[in-house]
Formats: sequence, structure tokens, C-alpha cells
Amino acid sequence: PYTTLFRSLYLTKKERKKLRRQRRLQRELEKQEAVRQGLAQPAAPKVKISNLARVLGTEATMDPTKIEKEVRKQMQARQEAHEQRNQDRKLSSDQRKEKLLQKLEKDATKETRVVVFFARNLDSRLHRSKVNLTASQLHLKGCMAVHPDCCVIVAEGGPKAVKKMRKLLCQRIKWTGGDLLDSDNEDDQDDEGVADAGPKEFKLIWEGNVAQPAFDRFRFEDAQTQASARLFFTRRNVEHYWDMALAARDEILKAESTGGL
Repeated sequence: PYTTLFRSLYLTKKERKKLRRQRRLQRELEKQEAVRQGLAQPAAPKVKISNLARVLGTEATMDPTKIEKEVRKQMQARQEAHEQRNQDRKLSSDQRKEKLLQKLEKDATKETRVVVFFARNLDSRLHRSKVNLTASQLHLKGCMAVHPDCCVIVAEGGPKAVKKMRKLLCQRIKWTGGDLLDSDNEDDQDDEGVADAGPKEFKLIWEGNVAQPAFDRFRFEDAQTQASARLFFTRRNVEHYWDMALAARDEILKAESTGGL
């Protein structure tokens, strides 16, 4: 039987602001109605230095120093109450981790996104640890297969998590220098342009969607021969990942031999 799929309705920024204004107006009207019926006490006037004379009238001119001191005290109390409410709403460390995990799990249910990268070598411990740590934090599946002259990084997961991993590999890691780029505006950079900046060392060879993930977790595989590396991918029915990496390596070597790079 056919099932009907409903796409989520996304509102524009202008529409979201309009709905927020309408909700706030409705809440204010309900408060005014409760005060009119005697079910709630009217709110105290919100006195500030700027509206002191307008709100208090002649009372403000009797003892201006005393009135100003009282107004500043009320302003300080409102500021402290505001900060306390924000602090009460602030999530704890465990709650933030749980919220992030729920967002990643929800993102992973939409589709399974896969990116496959070729790297000339992954000898740097910093590069290995950063990739492994990021995959763990984003709950990504995949692998980091290391071979003496051909390395493959595969990341599987939700679109947002995979995008962050791609940003790490394409923008933040400096493959030729063995360090991380210290860039504050990395969100404004183009992934493709930065990834192609060092094609001798690193290259994105494939990106797309798959029906089911091929890996159950993020793995590290140290393969000494091409046969063992291909067997690692063959066991998961993704041997074409290794074939694409070899093709990318051969293309780079051919270009180097002819002086193209």
C-alpha cells in the first residue's frame, strides 16, 4: 500500500516574527482581561529614569533624589530577576549533551549522508585524533582506513553531522602543515575551494545518500597491503570506496609525473 508523506512547512523569518507578535499580543490581552475581571492584580508600573516624570508625575518633583534612588533600586531588582530567570533556564552539562544527542539522532533519521575522502597519508597523530574525536562527538559511522600510500576516510550519518565533518576535513585541517587552521569565519568559506587547495594530499572523491549505513560505528583500520584494505571494505559491500580512492591516487600521481600539479 502507498503511504502519504507530508513535508514540513518552513516559515520565513518575516512570518515567524509575525506569529511571535501575535502570540505576545494574545498573552497581553489575556492578562488585561484577567485584571479587568479581578482575577489578577495589575502589574506595577515599570519605572525607569527615562519615564520617571511621566509615570510618577508631581510625586517625582517632591524629593527627586529619593525617587531616583528608589527607581534605580527597582531597575537593579528587575535586572537581577532577569538574569536569575536566564540562569534557571540554562541547561546543565548533561542536559546539553542529551539535547545534542537527540538533535543528531533526529537528523540521522532523515537520510543517511555519506562522504568519502582520499588522503595521501594520515601519519599525523593530530589529524587522526581530531577526525576520530569529531566522529565520536557527532555520532558518525564510517572508517579511517590507513595504507602506506593511500588512505580513505568515510563518514556516514545525518546531513548536519556529515556537513560538520566535511567542514573539519576541508577547511580546518591544514593537510600540508600538520596542524589546524585557526579561522574564526570558517562558516563563510567555500568547502570546495578549500578542499581543492591541496589536491596532492587530500581530496573529496564522492558524496551522496545511501539507503543503509555500511558501518555500525566509526572504525580505524591499519592496512599494510592493498588486498587487506580492499577486503576491509568488501566485507561491508563498499569496496568501490577503495577503488575510487585508488583511482584518485593514480590520477594525482599521473598529473604529478606530467607536471600537471
